[in-house]
Parts: sequence; C-alpha cells; structure tokens
Amino acid sequence: MNRQKIKHLVENRVREDGITETGVKGVQLFRVSNPVRCLPAVYEPSVVAIVNGAKEAILDGQRYIYDSNQYMCCPISLPVE
Repeated sequence: MNRQKIKHLVENRVREDGITETGVKGVQLFRVSNPVRCLPAVYEPSVVAIVNGAKEAILDGQRYIYDSNQYMCCPISLPVE
C-alpha cells in the first residue's frame, strides 16, 4: 500500500484532533492540527509513523525529527521534551 492511500485512509478515519481507537488492539491514530509547544513527556514503547507533517522529540539535549519519511521506534519508556 502506498503512502497516499495510507494517508487517505487515516484522514477519512480521523477528522478531529486527539486519539482515535482503531479496533485493533494496540493501534491508535492521533491527530494534531496546530503546533504544540515543547513540554516534558514520557514516550511509552511504541512505533510512530507520521502521515502528514513532522514531529520533534528532544532526548538528553539531542533533537530527533521524524516525519512521513522517517518513523520513530521507542523500545522502552523514555523521558523526552
């Protein structure tokens, strides 16, 4: 399945900001329409794929940017900004 088809499927399913359950255990869709300022958080173990836009995480002062060309794999709980 190509990126455009995946993006189309996600956009049809998620119309408002926030988390949407998919019916598949452990798989959620999340939408944010506006930039969010940097805040401390804890990433739980996950694989994150960005369909549109980009996200930045800061771990120990190192910036990590991921987008539709680069996913994030978080194997353990990590404190980030």
